Amino acid sequence: MLLSDIINYGLYGLAASAVLGGAALGFKRGIGKQTIKLVLMLGSIVLSFWVSMKIYPLVYNLIAGRPVADTCAMIGITFDPTTAGIINSVEIEAAAYILAIPLMLVLIPIIAMLIFAIASGLLMIPSLFICGVLGFGNKYNNIFTRMGGAAIGAIEFFVALCVVLAPFVGIVNVAGDAIKNAEAKYPDAANTVAIGTIYHSNAEKLETNRVFKFIDSNFGYMYDEYTDLEMNGREVQMEKVASDFFELFVLYGELGGANFDSPSPEVKETMNTMVEVFGKDEYMTTI
Repeated sequence: MLLSDIINYGLYGLAASAVLGGAALGFKRGIGKQTIKLVLMLGSIVLSFWVSMKIYPLVYNLIAGRPVADTCAMIGITFDPTTAGIINSVEIEAAAYILAIPLMLVLIPIIAMLIFAIASGLLMIPSLFICGVLGFGNKYNNIFTRMGGAAIGAIEFFVALCVVLAPFVGIVNVAGDAIKNAEAKYPDAANTVAIGTIYHSNAEKLETNRVFKFIDSNFGYMYDEYTDLEMNGREVQMEKVASDFFELFVLYGELGGANFDSPSPEVKETMNTMVEVFGKDEYMTTI
């Protein structure tokens, strides 16, 4: 079985497990307890969303003004002196902008997911207290309250699954959009073909997966909010920046082995196109 099939069917398996598991727990708890659990779970979503929005300014203040190699050393990535000197030659503000791309597109959404998981676990404690105060004990349950609890439990667990998988869905979409943009413009470029082959053989099936499409349609806005950056009083969509960066990566690959002392017309055209990509918007121009 291909990896794409494992991921494709795995999503259906996760969704089914979440719904059935949530229904079983909800049936055991009853509608009262399960409603409290649902409300607190929604609260943990709001909390994780709010906290994640505060992370990037803190990280940016940490890395801004530092040479790139020094920033990497802070997280345990070191280079030999020669390589460090080359990396540190990148203008500091530009380096911070470049580092913002993986931070906004990958790290912060994953951190938000982890905060949600931790908050959901911690909120189990007050939920027990609230249920005890309100008298939502098993002895008050009947078949109707249990059936109601099962329905709410299934909804709670499925929503929680969607929140956890939203960063994964967003990252796959960003990669897919960048690759398709490059394929439309440079279908024969070496990097387009190489990475496009990997994407189409492993992730393309997800585009027709119903669970994937549901999360994208109903929870995709969360990833969009995680990855939008405020810059000089305007909003920057990092997903679009990622697509531009991949385009530069594809074009750079076409310059391999080029004679820059006496560049051919093709090389000149490629370099001019790279300059145009850098000049698309203020973010790319700053880099």
